[in-house]
Amino acid sequence: MNNTKIILSMLYLLTVSQVNSSQPTLNQKSLWNTTISAIGQSYPMRWIEKNIGAKFYGNIIEQSGLDNGPATPHYQALGKEAQSTVGIPAEYQVPIKKMSPNNPIAQIAAGLTFPHAIYINEEKLDEQSYGVQRCAMYHEAIHKKYNDISFDNIIEWPILFGTGYATHKILQIIKPRITPNFIHGILVVASAFTSMYKTSLAYHHYMERRADVEGCYATQCATCVQEAATHRRKRFEEENHPFKDNGYLQANEMEMIAHDLKEENKLCAYHENNA
Repeated sequence: MNNTKIILSMLYLLTVSQVNSSQPTLNQKSLWNTTISAIGQSYPMRWIEKNIGAKFYGNIIEQSGLDNGPATPHYQALGKEAQSTVGIPAEYQVPIKKMSPNNPIAQIAAGLTFPHAIYINEEKLDEQSYGVQRCAMYHEAIHKKYNDISFDNIIEWPILFGTGYATHKILQIIKPRITPNFIHGILVVASAFTSMYKTSLAYHHYMERRADVEGCYATQCATCVQEAATHRRKRFEEENHPFKDNGYLQANEMEMIAHDLKEENKLCAYHENNA
């Protein structure tokens, strides 16, 4: 068996173990985090996101009924501020749009980022404080900064075909004459799709944590983050929201970020003028 194929067969295990073991401790970035972040911001990823992902997801969203037109000026301004602040070049920034309140996704999500637009749930966010609104927008801007949805799609396909091929070759070596063809096929397909699912899930958890961490720090406002932490505690500890165990920061972790920003006397213009 070729050494390259052996390495390929271990790709899934390596990817998942690295992603799971390299969650950043708040504002400290590991080498793995830095590498993944650099790939996400690279020109090829931005090109794929803008020229392929945007068209693909734009068509899907149009058919889904999620799009409810441009967001109100308040959220347009927050979206522009967030995307500029986190370092997204102007040519890769996307419009801010409203979710349709009738769409099932709007029942649980405050914001979603796609290659062609950032969608926000105005009905839910209008009920929250300015700090919660601002942190939510910065969270989505970080997803856009790293082209997360396109990156996730790209890593799924090598895992799917690589694991399937590796499983096929391993089965040929272990039981070349004993395993019936249909069982062989089932094992190959099962291992391939299981690996793809687990890798995608691991990356999803990773990217949500990164969006929370980097988004909160990027607000440069202790009060915004503290308000978001208070809201997060209610959602996760009182309401037991379904996003609770999907990689997002817990309230106490967000309060640590708020403390860091308070130590540096960081406040946004809104909270400076409304202290």
